[in-house]
Amino acid sequence: METCPGEPADAAGREELAAFVAAEYGLEAVALTPAERGFYGQTWRLETRQGAAYFLKLVYWPSHQRLYRDSFAALVHLAEHGVDFIGRVRPTTAGDNYSWFGQALLGVFDWCPGEQIDNDDTKAAEYALLARVYTVPLAGLEIARAEFSDRAATDFYHLLGQVRDPALTALFVAHRAVLATRAGRLDRLARLCAPDETHFYLTHGDAGGNLIVGPKGCFLVDWDSVRLAPPERDGWVMGYKPWARALFDRKLAAVGLDYSLRSERLAYFAHHFWFEYMTEYLTRFLETGTAPPPLLDYFTGWVEERVRCAWRLVGGPTD
Repeated sequence: METCPGEPADAAGREELAAFVAAEYGLEAVALTPAERGFYGQTWRLETRQGAAYFLKLVYWPSHQRLYRDSFAALVHLAEHGVDFIGRVRPTTAGDNYSWFGQALLGVFDWCPGEQIDNDDTKAAEYALLARVYTVPLAGLEIARAEFSDRAATDFYHLLGQVRDPALTALFVAHRAVLATRAGRLDRLARLCAPDETHFYLTHGDAGGNLIVGPKGCFLVDWDSVRLAPPERDGWVMGYKPWARALFDRKLAAVGLDYSLRSERLAYFAHHFWFEYMTEYLTRFLETGTAPPPLLDYFTGWVEERVRCAWRLVGGPTD
């Protein structure tokens, strides 16, 4: 579980959280235990006297609270349109979709039983659920829309200028040429994709790491990164593999969507997220003074592999 400033980690803090949920949500806990789900925020499993279970997520990081807050409207919209595999939002007794527990933004959701699993065998279920989400009408929903631009790179460079840590500075200086090359490619891909903004749907943004596989079926949870965007925003992680791309296309066709993943869009989102993830890690560092471990190994990690493969999809040379 993530360590956050002001988090209720001790017994007294846990009792305070339980009392708050009882007062604000009408849920009296008989058990409140840590739930190791998700990357952002502190998470708990709450069990009530009536035998129901709920998922509590508290986000303390200011940089992520806006994204978290904006996700509730999308989840409510999906539930209203019959989507039952997302972890339904439990409102407060006053009818609000979220609340504030001290410095933390708190959401309460129905518990989705199972384990988080992400491998080749789970892709069929993941893509099938995403395709079903894409069929949900968007009328009446106000949600941020993805844009084809190089903003992810410019945001990164803006934050990089604020870093004064010698080790991090040395890391990015050593990869200065790679950063410049990727920024140029992101701009090129954005310009290639920008003229066509058709086939935008409600996308998850991190579905692979948030698929719950359990006895009652599969669920997609943690919709903090929800955006209106083309399916490639969800498909870029595996879309460079022919079998995964074909599988995604089949799942789209199965729900009546006449669309196939496009190479230029897959490459764009791979480059976009390559910068966006670094920006998130840098933001975390500037807020806490501690560099998240993924940042220190960023240029040798899984995202690096994906962006290299995605670039080859559009005929680009190997770095």
